Amino acid sequence: MNTDEHAFIIGVLDDDRRVLESVGNLLESAGYRARLFSSSEMFLQTEAMNGIDILICDIRMPGMGGIEVLQQVNIKRPELPVILITACSDVDLSRVSKSSYRRLFRKPIDPAALIEAIAAALA
Repeated sequence: MNTDEHAFIIGVLDDDRRVLESVGNLLESAGYRARLFSSSEMFLQTEAMNGIDILICDIRMPGMGGIEVLQQVNIKRPELPVILITACSDVDLSRVSKSSYRRLFRKPIDPAALIEAIAAALA
């Protein structure tokens, strides 16, 4: 894990604890700091979007889903890069503009491709 206090902070929002832990470990092994959130409400209520450099967000979650989170991010912090992830093959992204997010990954996520997308979004 990189202990550099200037490391980028990546927010990970997913209701699946295994995904949170897996992605969190991947990010830390790549030198990023990870902040993990298990619900959209927790992410939005803690004002976490002001303390992260990029957001990795699941699309389908109980309660408020990733599309609604993305809409809130676009209002409150439109410059924040967002990477969407999903296990569903029938995702409808017609309600959001392609410019609102950087990439869409299907689960299981290719770790190397995710790290590459993060680096590109932060460049």
